[in-house]
Amino acid sequence: MSAPWYIDALDARAGQAFASRRLQDVHLRDPALDLPCVFIAAPMFRAETVSNRGLAFVGTRNSYQLGLFVQSFEVAFPELEAVIEFVRRAYLRGGGGDSAGGSGRAFRHAQIPPVGGKKKTAHPSVKAYSKD
Repeated sequence: MSAPWYIDALDARAGQAFASRRLQDVHLRDPALDLPCVFIAAPMFRAETVSNRGLAFVGTRNSYQLGLFVQSFEVAFPELEAVIEFVRRAYLRGGGGDSAGGSGRAFRHAQIPPVGGKKKTAHPSVKAYSKD
């Protein structure tokens, strides 16, 4: 029996992932970086071989999440096609978000007092300044 596939890094909203055939080690302090790895990306969702897993770990410094876990266990896939299908479905579903449906919260704009009679909206972090 060969080793199962694991997702090293995943960006569900972009439809991208890095996966490798290995033992569970993402949670370890020093995971093996020199193992062969594949990159999966939308829209074709075909596995492209990359030199090593180091690229996956670099991705986690940006928009990728480290591995795929259910509770504290890393999720194993029996074959590469199963990983590809998971990434494809996560992407098509809208991947991510903190709510139960994977959609996250609805974004609401804050109302800014009208200037010149027109209503304007802005992100809540933007403060409205008046000409006082």
